Amino acid sequence: PDKTLPAAPMPSAVVAPQNSSYKEILSRLRREDLPLDLDPVAAEILRLIESSKSGDAIDEFTKAFFEVTFGPAADSSTAGLINHRLMPLLPRLLKYHERIREAVIRKIISVLGSQKRPTNCNRQDIYSWAEGFVGLVFIGWVNVDNALQTINKLLPQVGTRCAAVTMLGKLVEAYGARLNSLAKQAEVQTLKNNLLNVNEE
Repeated sequence: PDKTLPAAPMPSAVVAPQNSSYKEILSRLRREDLPLDLDPVAAEILRLIESSKSGDAIDEFTKAFFEVTFGPAADSSTAGLINHRLMPLLPRLLKYHERIREAVIRKIISVLGSQKRPTNCNRQDIYSWAEGFVGLVFIGWVNVDNALQTINKLLPQVGTRCAAVTMLGKLVEAYGARLNSLAKQAEVQTLKNNLLNVNEE
């Protein structure tokens, strides 16, 4: 008789059961052991938004997104999940994605560009936010030129220099030498000049 053991069951894909919260759905995306299919996840979030009895469904979703994506559970060891499993979900939210886009961009830029930090700040504290900044480029919500413009604006200022260097490091990590061909040379040259001036200080 055939004594071959039955194959182990495959893990279920990241599909949210009915009545899940935004946070529960998004938290499943952080599980690397689950196969990833963003379309049913987006469909479940859209269902929750459209069935919400409150007028703040978008605010509730973005609050949950920030908490799961950039909260205490997000550190340098899991930052890579942001652009592979979390940020790509956002453009799939169809008619709501413009409002969500505005809220996400505003929050990321506020955290990185408005909060003053020492130049020797602990970059691990902002790794996930810097990864999210690169994610805005990755999903097409911010182009490379605008990303470099933001970094060039923050780099000369002492209070935002640590964030700017972290953002630049993540951008180079993601795009490498391709930045030279993706960005306008004027922005690249401004960046080089800013880095030179920083090194001379």
